[in-house]
Amino acid sequence: MMQGVPMRSLLSLGRFTRFWRTLAFVALSAFIVTVGSEKVFWYIQGVGSGWDPVIAVSIYIIPVLVGLWFLARGGTGLPGVVLAGAALGWVMEGVFTPELYGDGPLGPFLPGYFAGWHGLLSVVTLWYLFRKWTVARNRRQLGRVAAAIGVFWGWWSMYYWLPDTINDPELANMGFDAGVWQADKFAVYAFVFGTGLAAAHWLIGYVWPERWEPTRRWTVVTLVVAALISTPVLAAVPWGPAKLGSLLGIVWWANRKRQAGEPTVFPALRGRPPPANVAPILLMPLTASLSYAALLAVRPSDAFISIFSFWIPTLSVAIGGGAAVVWAVRSRRRTTALDVAATARTRDRSPQNQQPGRASGLPQGNTRWRVAPKRGRLKQ
Repeated sequence: MMQGVPMRSLLSLGRFTRFWRTLAFVALSAFIVTVGSEKVFWYIQGVGSGWDPVIAVSIYIIPVLVGLWFLARGGTGLPGVVLAGAALGWVMEGVFTPELYGDGPLGPFLPGYFAGWHGLLSVVTLWYLFRKWTVARNRRQLGRVAAAIGVFWGWWSMYYWLPDTINDPELANMGFDAGVWQADKFAVYAFVFGTGLAAAHWLIGYVWPERWEPTRRWTVVTLVVAALISTPVLAAVPWGPAKLGSLLGIVWWANRKRQAGEPTVFPALRGRPPPANVAPILLMPLTASLSYAALLAVRPSDAFISIFSFWIPTLSVAIGGGAAVVWAVRSRRRTTALDVAATARTRDRSPQNQQPGRASGLPQGNTRWRVAPKRGRLKQ
């Protein structure tokens, strides 16, 4: 202990530092997710004022906390990340908006779509895989995937060139800049958030936790805030809580038999990568700007845009997201079952559970057998 500094002050300082490090980690994670969940599709939101990203991050903090809660129970493999991302998407679209309930109480399309959009794109790719590759110094793989996402970003943006979206009064009332942007305007937008994404991956290394174990207080606060926010949304959809609860229950059930102390993804992603390791992320806004400019020069027909820039990507995301959730649930159930069986075998073989004489291989239950005193063999 430092001379002259009371122990209570040191403990208070330690708790204060941990709190702000945790808050910074959650906020940076929320920003990374926001880029994938909002900015890659909703380019008509524009850059906005300086407060717009802060508001978006503040909204996404609750879904991110839910995702991290499930991630802390999802093991070290990709299935746990897929399920955590799906849970994040369902909370975002079922608590903050009623979009999850647009296909009815039993509809699987929108749950799969949001598991693909928020889960596979934002959490699995932009948050988990990008972080994994930056820590591992795998710049080539990071650059390839970032460039591919950038091409998809520019391609998907054509949806807002359709007359129905340009003239949508709801988008206008929300203050969105709907319409066909010039290539340089889109490039500025893409690089603002692409650079922000790279910076977030660099900064998050300084606050990355070695492990994530949400306390009961964090869990209760998250649930209370989510319940308050969801009240107006779920009040309009009487069966909404059942659908949302069932989807989150599937994720919980997939991890239900996990072993206490099971490792998670957090330790493997810990590290402070240099700026050169996150620089390949900038290929994402670069290829997005180039693909947008090329498509703007060609200017496909409205029918082509509707089919190839909206329906095919939308169906692909929904089918891919649903299939990924099914695969992840089966994988986690199989993994936890194997872990339970291995633990049971280990417990049965432990010395505490061995009956007297069994470890030496002597027959049990027949007192007529004894060890010959000199020959070292069983003798009747």
